[in-house]
Amino acid sequence: MPDKILIIRNGQMDVFKKDEIKKFTIKAADQMLELFPDISTVLGKEKLNKKITFAINNAKKYKIFDEKNLLRYISLTFILGDKFDNNSDYKRIHHILNDPNIKDSSKKIDEILSIIELSS
Repeated sequence: MPDKILIIRNGQMDVFKKDEIKKFTIKAADQMLELFPDISTVLGKEKLNKKITFAINNAKKYKIFDEKNLLRYISLTFILGDKFDNNSDYKRIHHILNDPNIKDSSKKIDEILSIIELSS
């Protein structure tokens, strides 16, 4: 009996991607509720999910795709604000995010976190 081949069409792949994004958004919301309970509670589920989705889409601009660093990036939006990456008060952070020599997303986030630690 020949092996069966599974064919996934583009439309089906989009559904899989949307499902994975939805699962990740739920996981991120749970983590933000744990780390930032006051802000997350005030936002409520719908606004919290919008904030997380905004952060995920923003992180893509800086080639931050992996789960760990996406969660860290989302956390930064709670600490510094949704548009911290373009805030003129955070020029060093803007430089790190846009530095073509820093390709590793962990290194980008680590450097940003070290700046925040030094300034607190």
